[in-house]
Amino acid sequence: MKKITAAVLFLFTLIMFTAGNSYAQVKQFGPGGSSQPGGKQVVKQKPFNGPEQTIIAGFWKDNPSLRFNKETTTEIPYELGYAFQSSKKGQVTQLGVRMPRDGAGAGIALAYTVSLWDYDTRLLLAQTSITTTDIRFTYKTLDNPASIEANKKYVVSVFIKPVNTAQTSWSYYSILLPGNNNSAASFIPFTQGTLTLLNTQSVSTNTTAFPENTGYHKDMVTGICDVVFKTTEK
Repeated sequence: MKKITAAVLFLFTLIMFTAGNSYAQVKQFGPGGSSQPGGKQVVKQKPFNGPEQTIIAGFWKDNPSLRFNKETTTEIPYELGYAFQSSKKGQVTQLGVRMPRDGAGAGIALAYTVSLWDYDTRLLLAQTSITTTDIRFTYKTLDNPASIEANKKYVVSVFIKPVNTAQTSWSYYSILLPGNNNSAASFIPFTQGTLTLLNTQSVSTNTTAFPENTGYHKDMVTGICDVVFKTTEK
């Protein structure tokens, strides 16, 4: 009888030890933890979220001599913008625009459609309407940030049109960098952080459309729109 009791106690102790050891392993490597084959524990890293970057506004801040010249044209409507790329992948979180106050009368609120396009496919990636009466940049946060691949071309543009049938002209900005002898200096392409403005784009159109015509002037950008970009890799 004593031998049977001792055997039962031994089996009971062995079962409890095995269960406890298994529990310890589950607690360390099972649900709630993470592991790789061989018992190596994996440490999850938080996604990288870089600082905000802009193209035109950032270039203006670093080059205070940059001039915003007011232009007036009757050749409307049209789409104006520029091609750009980033050396790192990330997201465009906001689109922006800067226009003169007197686009249709001083102090009148004006709405501009700003668009982000894939350069190669010409597909629309993001679009928003921005209302502004200010001569500074006005930005609007996108409901769904647009993913940007590294070293791939994109286009940001603004659609300009008359707001009424009586309007025969429209004011907008061009930017110039002063050079020698009162001339404009060539500054395109230029790089701000990870972003590079490559060239200007435009098209005459009755509705918002991809600005398919590439400009070859290196000393002026017209139709001033912008992006807010954050890198997602170090």
